[in-house]
Amino acid sequence: MPINCPSCGSLTATPKALAKTVFSLAGAFAGAALYAASRRNGISIGKPKGRSITGIADAVFRIATSSATGCITGARLGDEIDLQVLGNYKCGGCGTSFSCPQG
Repeated sequence: MPINCPSCGSLTATPKALAKTVFSLAGAFAGAALYAASRRNGISIGKPKGRSITGIADAVFRIATSSATGCITGARLGDEIDLQVLGNYKCGGCGTSFSCPQG
């Protein structure tokens, strides 16, 4: 459904996605930090404690996976906040920022 700009009437309004950006970044850091904290506390599931090349590669892979999972979760949460709570849009024609009620 196209959104009309209240200032110029253009149909080129796009969501700003501020919450999606912030929550994606926060989720990525949280995912990596959660994995690092679990490793620091010695939580290991079926993996021997070794410092070999495969162990380092495994840790890098797991940090990347945890970070990506947190990023995806944060993006979905931020997208819902943008759509349901903030509703911020920016007109591509005149650059006006406005909120559009859901309806």
